[in-house]
Amino acid sequence: MRKVVLSIILISLLVVTFFSNLIFNQKTITTTTQFDTGDTSWMLVATALVLLMTPGLGFFYGGMVGKKNVISTMLQSFMAMVIVSLCGSLSVLVCRLDQVLVV
Repeated sequence: MRKVVLSIILISLLVVTFFSNLIFNQKTITTTTQFDTGDTSWMLVATALVLLMTPGLGFFYGGMVGKKNVISTMLQSFMAMVIVSLCGSLSVLVCRLDQVLVV
């Protein structure tokens, strides 16, 4: 029962976080933002490097635990990578949706 309640709280916080611009934003934006291509490309490169670092982190944590827990520890690292990737993708999607609805 406790896991269900915590899951519901976490999902509701994620929904409110992702859609906060649509829920709480009452004013319209009339100016457009120009993104710097150098900053954007650096963020993409840094993100790719962090995602490549995740398997190494799994191996590092796997070396600190017993033989029975290596696979579990590596899977936890990979699942953290998947969750962060999904959150980033959803935030980009919501930002695009917000730009479409405002304009």
